[in-house]
Amino acid sequence: MRYLDLDDRSREARSLTRTKCPAQLRVKLDYGCGRWKVSCFVESHNHDLTPPQFAHLKGGYYHAGFTRKDLYNHIDRYRQSKVKNGDANEAINYLIGKSNNDPLFFGKYTFTSDERLEPIFWADGQSIIDYHCFGDIVAFDSTYKKNKYKKPLVIFSGRNHHRQTVIFDSGLLSDETTEMYKWLLESFVEAMGGKSPKVVITDGDLAMRDAIKNVLPDATHRFCGWHLQRNACENIKNPNFLRDFKGLIYDNNDHRDFDRRLAAILDKHNLIRSTWMEKTYETGAMWSHCFLRDKFFGYIRTTSQCKGINSLIRFYVNHKNTLIDFMDNLDRALKEYRNNELIVDFKSQCSEPVMITSLEVYERSASCYFTRNIFKEICNEIQSAGALNIKVLSTTLDKVEFSVTALGDPAKDRQVEVDRGKKLLLCSCKLFESCGIPCSHVFCAMKFENILEFPDSLIYKRWTKNAKNEFISTEMPVNDDVERVLNFRVGALASNCNKLCDIACKDLTDFDEIQSELVNLVICLQSRKQGKSTPNVNVEGINDPFVVKSKGAPSKRSSWRKKRACSNCHKHGHYYKRCPDLMQHSVKGNPRNRSDGNASAKDLDFSPERFANSSSSFSIKFEHHSGPKTKPFKKGGIRKFTVTGMRNPKGKDNTFDEVKESQQDKGHSFTNYKCVNDVMDEKCDTPHVQIDVRDPLPSSMPCGNKQGSYIALFASMHRTL
Repeated sequence: MRYLDLDDRSREARSLTRTKCPAQLRVKLDYGCGRWKVSCFVESHNHDLTPPQFAHLKGGYYHAGFTRKDLYNHIDRYRQSKVKNGDANEAINYLIGKSNNDPLFFGKYTFTSDERLEPIFWADGQSIIDYHCFGDIVAFDSTYKKNKYKKPLVIFSGRNHHRQTVIFDSGLLSDETTEMYKWLLESFVEAMGGKSPKVVITDGDLAMRDAIKNVLPDATHRFCGWHLQRNACENIKNPNFLRDFKGLIYDNNDHRDFDRRLAAILDKHNLIRSTWMEKTYETGAMWSHCFLRDKFFGYIRTTSQCKGINSLIRFYVNHKNTLIDFMDNLDRALKEYRNNELIVDFKSQCSEPVMITSLEVYERSASCYFTRNIFKEICNEIQSAGALNIKVLSTTLDKVEFSVTALGDPAKDRQVEVDRGKKLLLCSCKLFESCGIPCSHVFCAMKFENILEFPDSLIYKRWTKNAKNEFISTEMPVNDDVERVLNFRVGALASNCNKLCDIACKDLTDFDEIQSELVNLVICLQSRKQGKSTPNVNVEGINDPFVVKSKGAPSKRSSWRKKRACSNCHKHGHYYKRCPDLMQHSVKGNPRNRSDGNASAKDLDFSPERFANSSSSFSIKFEHHSGPKTKPFKKGGIRKFTVTGMRNPKGKDNTFDEVKESQQDKGHSFTNYKCVNDVMDEKCDTPHVQIDVRDPLPSSMPCGNKQGSYIALFASMHRTL
């Protein structure tokens, strides 16, 4: 109780799941016989058992012994082995396979004169049922680079009773013209049995706008508020205007104040002659909340949930996916959305929230009806009711009108009308009409009228825990097309049978029980055979589609990249180690006679490339120094180096003595590198090389052992650098 009465919580109270259930099973070890025996067993429960569809949530797939990635790799290998007859044909076969297992599945596609696959559209049975439950609001947008053909992907989505994103269907288009969007919307309405949405939310694309006007004339079309703000930012670069314009989009005011507020904003920021504002004003009824607040939008005012879908599916699909890859991976993403819905269903039905407001009678009543996420929104409104003042404006026999104002701000007043006979409450803020939950002004009036029960008029069935059951029973077509009625019933039964099979197959006893019950049901219902459902797609020899050009501005990232230049000559095509300007000092093209004690680079088979490649494996170690410490070295100064990485014929590392000699008359200082323990060739008569210290590489090539020559060159580079 101390926890329940806590007022200064820093975070939200955790849901209550304990009921002090007496059910238990105790076992103890009998040391006499070495066996475990049951010592206590209480079978009765004081609560309803967890429904079978939620039982697996007590554990988790992460206890399966393998990772999700392992499972995806196995499925991917299996799927790749099945692709034989081309990508388009496999995609069509995939849809046909889905339609055979799902009676409500709908698929549609077209092809060109040369039999190449064009747009394709599909929706499974569960998505169609979700649409019949929550299809009053639909938002859709297009995205790119989700498949190898660059076909724009369009996903129709909405909100379920938990305020979660729910996907209705998907389509791949060949382009984004008005005619293509018309085909997509017509296919969408056909898949949903002719039921059109009441509200459609898009980003304001002209092709989408024209298609919605022609195919869905009765639907309310709303523009995305976020896209409108971004367009305002690009066209009118004024932060103060953007702040005022945002209020014009979202503020909950009367539409009669729209023109007055807009004129004041334009005059304030000197935008009366703005062309963009003139065009935007013409469509004000499609983006301002002043005109749309009496329409139900279910908290959707932007296409942000479409962006959220694109953000999630990028973990499943990419621009290299073929059609069959894409459709299979998108189906996996859809299952993740449905698993999220199952989790919140479990939390809403198998736990109780902690009451936190002083109006506990309203709060507890709301917790019984609404889902957990909607209950949180209602709690916020109940808490806000404590900061409101109320007074009676007029009273009749059955109706009372109140004026509700905020404490400390009497200018913000709302009118609440209460019909005592019909138990109907209406508020001028229109929150119930636009979002489906009672506002704080209504709760204030209920408290004043001493209404202790939650009126049925304030319970929006769409947000309740049993929303799907309510909609399936109320929205089931009765006097409509016979085929549509049959398909709807078959799909509803198939959805429940799939869950039943998934649960019963895990236990032998449950399997035998369900198997026998199903056999008995089939025998009892044999006289009521249903017509066999035919697939919505036909198999034909369809060729793979062409790669299409996406609509919109080109990418800002250029495919051209700045090439790396040489740090010595600043030219392209080579790096420092292969710079010709450096190599020309080490290789002179003047062949000399071998009798002079020197050989040409050609005779030694020396190449700058070979030197550059081989020198990277050498390392130089300075061992000791003897001689004068002044610089430059006087005659006789010696430094000894050991070169590791190339063995001489004796199997030892090469050692060099560096002797610096000064010639003051010529202004040159030379360094002699002498190979100490190397074995020279028979034709070699000088075991050292002379290098000008001002020159980064040797000015002449020695004859003799090529191995020692390479090491001497590298030693010179190491010293110079």
